[in-house]
Amino acid sequence: MRILSSASLAILLCSTQALAATPRVTARIDDTQRTALPSAHPAAATRELGRMSAERTINGMSLVFSRSPQQEEELRTLIAQQHDPSSPLYRQWLTPQSFAARFGVAPEDVAAAQAWLSAKGFTIDSAGADRIRFSGTVAQIEAAFGTEMHVYAHGEGTAFAPSEALSIPAALATVVKGITNLSSFRPRAHHRPRPNFTSSVSGNHFLSPADIATIYDLKPLYTQGFDGGGQSIAVVGQSSISVADVENFQRASGIPVHDPAQVIVPNSGVATVQPGDEAESHLDLEWTSSIAPGATITFVFTGGNTNFGAFDSLAYAIDNDVAAIISVSYGTCEQELSRTDYSSLESIFQKAAAQGQSIISATGDAGSTDCSGSTDLSATIQQSLAVDYPSSSEFVTGLGGTAFSPADVAAGNSTFWAPANGSDVIGSALSYIPEQVWNEDVASNSLAAGGGGTSILTARPTWQTGVPGIPAGTNRLVPDISLQSSGRNPGYLFCSNDSLDGIAGSCSSGFRDPQGNLTVAGGTSFAAPVFAGMLAVIEQKLGSQRQGIAAQTLFSLAANPATYASAFHDITVGTNACTGLASCTASGSSGFAAGVGYDEATGLGSVDVANLAAAWPGTAKVASVTTATAATSAPALGAADNIAIQVAPAQAAGAAPTGTVSVSVDGVAQAPALALVNGAASFVFSSSAAGSHSVIAVYSGDATYSQSAAQLVFSVAGQSFTVAAVDTTVNASSSGSSAITVTPLNGYAGTINWTVSSSPALNQGCFTIADTPVPAGGVRAAASLIINASAAGCGTAALFTNPSSQLAGGSKPQRGSPWMMGLALVTLAGTGVSRRKRFAALAIAAVCGIAAMSACGGPSAADTHAKAVRGNYVVTISGADTATPGITASTTMRLTIQ
Repeated sequence: MRILSSASLAILLCSTQALAATPRVTARIDDTQRTALPSAHPAAATRELGRMSAERTINGMSLVFSRSPQQEEELRTLIAQQHDPSSPLYRQWLTPQSFAARFGVAPEDVAAAQAWLSAKGFTIDSAGADRIRFSGTVAQIEAAFGTEMHVYAHGEGTAFAPSEALSIPAALATVVKGITNLSSFRPRAHHRPRPNFTSSVSGNHFLSPADIATIYDLKPLYTQGFDGGGQSIAVVGQSSISVADVENFQRASGIPVHDPAQVIVPNSGVATVQPGDEAESHLDLEWTSSIAPGATITFVFTGGNTNFGAFDSLAYAIDNDVAAIISVSYGTCEQELSRTDYSSLESIFQKAAAQGQSIISATGDAGSTDCSGSTDLSATIQQSLAVDYPSSSEFVTGLGGTAFSPADVAAGNSTFWAPANGSDVIGSALSYIPEQVWNEDVASNSLAAGGGGTSILTARPTWQTGVPGIPAGTNRLVPDISLQSSGRNPGYLFCSNDSLDGIAGSCSSGFRDPQGNLTVAGGTSFAAPVFAGMLAVIEQKLGSQRQGIAAQTLFSLAANPATYASAFHDITVGTNACTGLASCTASGSSGFAAGVGYDEATGLGSVDVANLAAAWPGTAKVASVTTATAATSAPALGAADNIAIQVAPAQAAGAAPTGTVSVSVDGVAQAPALALVNGAASFVFSSSAAGSHSVIAVYSGDATYSQSAAQLVFSVAGQSFTVAAVDTTVNASSSGSSAITVTPLNGYAGTINWTVSSSPALNQGCFTIADTPVPAGGVRAAASLIINASAAGCGTAALFTNPSSQLAGGSKPQRGSPWMMGLALVTLAGTGVSRRKRFAALAIAAVCGIAAMSACGGPSAADTHAKAVRGNYVVTISGADTATPGITASTTMRLTIQ
């Protein structure tokens, strides 16, 4: 009898199941016989403005396949075995390819669905065993799925979504879970910027990575050489970034500068800076890369297509197995989530669990009332108890928030902090500082507290048990653990020149700007990337073993009283109840108090990372080191560049590692995996796209050696250009211009077509910019962006555009939606001091029945004399070559209407 190793058993089981997939589309696809799909209408889509233009194109929609009942049962069984130390399948993770073969639909079903979509006029972007990506017009969507696409007021702008239930032919309903990416309602970032190390100027204390390492006991692991080396973390976002800000943070923190690899989700549009979201991505990348300075960080983000967002970045990171750990600082309250989105995302998160990926997610910053501030929802929903998704998924580890007491972080406190002594002290925390629930509602005059409570969507996982304090019930509890999230007691340092917050020169001198000010913020958006970095350090200590659902291990460890006492800090003071707004008191909303053991304010509490790593279960494997060496780091466009990959024991000499190396280029897995010969393999890289490209080689591990990874970043030279714009001021009802400068690179010559947008939208105004020719010879070209701040200056031909339109450029003047004419914008001043980041609350009042609108309906003649709203606008100017649209560049400028 041959005894199989657990790895061999896993491979055999996977291959056997792959042969079992059978077609489920067995009937003829008849459009007259239809089945309704689960709702795809977002709950936030309440203030309807009208129909979308039938000609509008929506890119990157997804037809998501469902699993058969047998597949669903087998997947849940597999995930349970993969996380059970007593199972032979413990930590035997699947690859995306083996997952698709075992749990995807049959090729015949993919072909049938693809043929139907093509027959309806859609363009197929990609097709796989779990979904088909496609694009098409609004008219095609409405005809194919029996719905209507409408525009809705959303915050200070607009968004689109289906207004009615979707349906598909009944024959396809056997394999289709739903249709996604039909809505432009995006998830929210969970950071709380505010103005407020030990400062040599004020004596106040602010958190640097060195402080977190001291407070949560990471330093012993650093001393042992564990800094996340060989591990991989993906950070997801919905904006492009300035890498210089990340580099500035790393320099100020005293860690080696290492840029993140950047991957943009296909079909999501060109890379675009989204004010507000850029700062979120900056802080996420800065803190993951500083807590685990040896780890490979990949930033996965979406472009300018508004129906893409951070959840699409998250799905891409899972589908392509970009990293072992994924940090998510975006979410939405469960009541806002459509049934289709919840079902589709849960299916993706199951895949992550089976692949051994650990998703670390912020639980939100609105305390026990996570829907608060979602002004598109009713007041009743906003004031009710709610939790944040995806942290409420059973396949995700949710990070809540703690804070230190004001006395313990007060200027001059010498118990926990080193004094400034005339200069900033980077890393001034002296020890662990007692924590309480993060709740600063009253101090900030708005909600600012750690999210927590009971899910209304997710059943209680079997592993969420065994710890005192867990309440009775059948639904998922959040958070799992918590870390410092306060923006005031004491607040995190970070670096960002995000234009939405008016930051200029952030971290141009250490952590300070030219005027000596700091950029400080709080929120569970910090807790998530910090713990993602901690987990990377733990994984390295364990021999680079993926952990899958980290929360399951955390609860297992906390169930042992001795381990709980050493590896966790039990938080017993405070509550996450809504106390800062009168509406909370009026509604009777209450939150959850901290207590002994588990509670829905801080979960299991915070962690002592050194003790947690010592207690974390692992297997005794020899650490390996993977290195990758390229002939050149700057190959020419389309040129082949050979990469030599070597896997060796990390320390003592030994037999050469066996197994395979998986290579991904810009986050896309390259097939097949490379077999090691005497610990070596080779890969040929080439690219027809200019710019930065990331190649990551991941060693699979074998019976003796653990996994490890290496990353190379290539700079492929190609024709391109850069764009610069000049800030300008325009009087309301008048016009002005901004000079645009185009600088060609690497011999670029051609004609540039422009797209222009602003935040907030420039209603009652328009932008005009002509196509710009760039001559050969490397000569700079000039263009002029004309800004008309009145409807009269835009001309009647372009005055009344479709309500869903954003500001677009080209040779024609474009304007915002006439449906927004009656909106008044009021900015409430936040707290804090000059030149530092502020809390800001935006209040939007819809006005009907005035001259500009007839009963909130069509426009009147008076519209042609309306003025743009006075204030500051961030204008994004994006250019694309007319012959080669992939050659793009963008810039931003500040527009002041006075």
